[in-house]
Amino acid sequence: MGSDIGVSFGIWILSGKCAVPPKQDKRVKGHNEYDVLCAHSARHCVPGKLRPLAVELQIKHGFVAMKRNDFVYTTTKKMARRVFSIFYRIETEKKTNLPNDGPMIILPKHQYWTDIPIVSLAFESLLYFVAKKELFKYPLIREFLSLLGGLPVDRKQSIRTLDSFKVLVSLLRAGEKIVIFPEGKYIRNGVGSGKSRLLQMILKFQTELGSPIPFIPVGIRYGERSGGRRRVEVCIGSPLFAERESDAIPLTHRAMEEISHLCRLPRCEG
Repeated sequence: MGSDIGVSFGIWILSGKCAVPPKQDKRVKGHNEYDVLCAHSARHCVPGKLRPLAVELQIKHGFVAMKRNDFVYTTTKKMARRVFSIFYRIETEKKTNLPNDGPMIILPKHQYWTDIPIVSLAFESLLYFVAKKELFKYPLIREFLSLLGGLPVDRKQSIRTLDSFKVLVSLLRAGEKIVIFPEGKYIRNGVGSGKSRLLQMILKFQTELGSPIPFIPVGIRYGERSGGRRRVEVCIGSPLFAERESDAIPLTHRAMEEISHLCRLPRCEG
């Protein structure tokens, strides 16, 4: 019981069960969303006095895009590392050295919502996370998740997904690392088929970027508890590349095969 409470507390810290109703800042209106989000510092993004911790944009259909706040992210990550070290023994293996500079798409296995903080702890770089919009339903959660680098995606309405994709593109232009769970849902004891639509959109944008974007498969394997802590193996695979938008399905297939190998779980439908 105590273990579950502690784990929940750690997840609460990283996921951010707290927030403030989103506010429309009219001072942002009329400015290019890419320029604002790609700016290195909020105080240099838009003329006038904006919130110093993050740039909040009210874009179409009610989505709020907010630039990750590195201080909030780093502080929360440090707290989560301490809490998770009590209940988990996280072991990270890298198959190859990954570049520090330039954009990157990280494709992890998805079994539990603890996968999100575990991936964050496994990578030194600060990350953004693509997540279903339902997680952003409540104002306080929405604002805090955005400060931690959460990017809402509407899986049912493609227009809204395109709006969020504009933000994703701006982040890739800025050389950010973005996490996408390709299965799109929790699948335990196996590895699903993966979703290719978002990868297809990214590959289409890649031609504009002028350089290949690495797609990094990541296996996560939860082991048995020993001495009160559960072993978690995180295996970061070698980069995968694709050239054209039409390569999205083969790329997704290769990524899921590699994830299956990395976490030693069989492929399954779903």
